[in-house]
Amino acid sequence: MTLKEYDKIPLIYFSVGALWIISTDIIVGLVAPTLQDAVLHQTLKGWFYVLVTTLLLRVLVRRHQKRLMAEALARQELYYKTIEGAHHILLNYLNSMQLVMIEAENSKDFDQSILATCREISHQAAVSIEALGDLPEPTSESVLEVAYGNARVGEKAKAGEVLKS
Repeated sequence: MTLKEYDKIPLIYFSVGALWIISTDIIVGLVAPTLQDAVLHQTLKGWFYVLVTTLLLRVLVRRHQKRLMAEALARQELYYKTIEGAHHILLNYLNSMQLVMIEAENSKDFDQSILATCREISHQAAVSIEALGDLPEPTSESVLEVAYGNARVGEKAKAGEVLKS
């Protein structure tokens, strides 16, 4: 059974707490000669537990946050590489289209209206490609929204169908 990421920190906290309570209760029972001493030791060990577990939680949460940030940076890098790859593919396509149009212009039998349409489509594509350079700086939320937006739309549609049934 694989442990979910969000269950790890509470499980560690629980394990440390259980071990702490069992072991320190035994120690207090051995070293505290009177009930007053036992109460004082229990209070001290309780405050020490709060201090140690606070530090432990800070370390675990910080480590988890660093991992999340690294994953977000990796998604952002993938986003940029995807945009860059699409940019190159589209530029290569436009260059090929330019060659086709040059050949078509030199052909006597080629319909000039089709050539005009090709020029307009190529111009629109070139404008769209240039706009890729003006994309806003992506956040991890915006990348996830783009990546999973269609899945959420599908889920909402299915939920709507269930509600109608």
